[in-house]
Amino acid sequence: MSGRISQPVGKIVLTNVAVVRMKKGGKRFEIACYKNKVFNWRNGVEEDIDEVLQISKVYENVSKGKFAKKSDWAKAFGVQTEEQACRAILDHGELQVSEGERKAHVENMYRDIATIVADKCVNPNSNRPYPYTVIERVMKEIHYAVVPNRSAKQQALELIKKLPEHIPLARAKMKIQVTSPTAGAEGIKAGLLKEGAEIVEQSGSETVRLVVLITPGSYRIVDSLVQEHSAGQGSLEVIELKSHQVGEHTIDDEISQKTERLGLSSAAPASASSAPATPAPVSEAKKTRPCSTCGGDFSADMAKYREHFRSEWHRYNLKCKAKKQAIVSEEDFDALDGEDVDAFLASMN
Repeated sequence: MSGRISQPVGKIVLTNVAVVRMKKGGKRFEIACYKNKVFNWRNGVEEDIDEVLQISKVYENVSKGKFAKKSDWAKAFGVQTEEQACRAILDHGELQVSEGERKAHVENMYRDIATIVADKCVNPNSNRPYPYTVIERVMKEIHYAVVPNRSAKQQALELIKKLPEHIPLARAKMKIQVTSPTAGAEGIKAGLLKEGAEIVEQSGSETVRLVVLITPGSYRIVDSLVQEHSAGQGSLEVIELKSHQVGEHTIDDEISQKTERLGLSSAAPASASSAPATPAPVSEAKKTRPCSTCGGDFSADMAKYREHFRSEWHRYNLKCKAKKQAIVSEEDFDALDGEDVDAFLASMN
């Protein structure tokens, strides 16, 4: 007699399974989904249900492979097809995930929220964006808790309203261009000022052109305002979705940089009426030695100037420059947590 063990054929073994459970009408229903796809479906990232479900079947128990009866799910959900029942469970059921998966999801969402806030906001005192590591540190200090079943964008917009209580923070303004016939220009300007907009530039005579900074939430109001006062002949164009300060950290640094590039001297010209005198040596004119990445002035100490290029502040700003993020001042860098700095410097190694 053969000692071979017979195994059942036709058995489909599900792997990489995330189970979504739901109780309805006194019955328990389950569906088998791919891991991480359920969150994408609920956030609107994934729209193809076949990419979410392992199999379009309603189970009574996924681990045992026991399907639910059609009469049960049809009565409980009031639907005729199994796919409709799967959609109902997928949208409203309880997702069973492991502790490791839950922790990874929360950490990723925490980082996404901080990134969205840093991208949409600036420091109102300097009109410069914060590094996301600063936002992340403040979130930890106020013990911010992530809600896993809500989108990162929704939570970021709510967090933006709370953070000004702890740090100087405001939504980055939108830069727009408004064109209108002269007849309606004054009405538009009055309406813009009423909405708290800042008129940066005005030009034109027959057709007035305005460059304006507005809050993102007032865009629709401004659009209606332009159409109303220009009798439909005006237009509104977005120049920058997020307008913030760029360049060197301070005005003095920026002026010195431009002066150095143009080869100009900051010394005042000699008076024409004064008697000819021995010209002052060129070496007496103050020459600044700023860092082209970080700014600052190191003209007083050449050793300090060389040492700056080996500092963590300079390395941090080089990473920011490579990632196309805002340059950080020395004061802001000193306020960063040491662990955040080390993690950021190691992120591109």
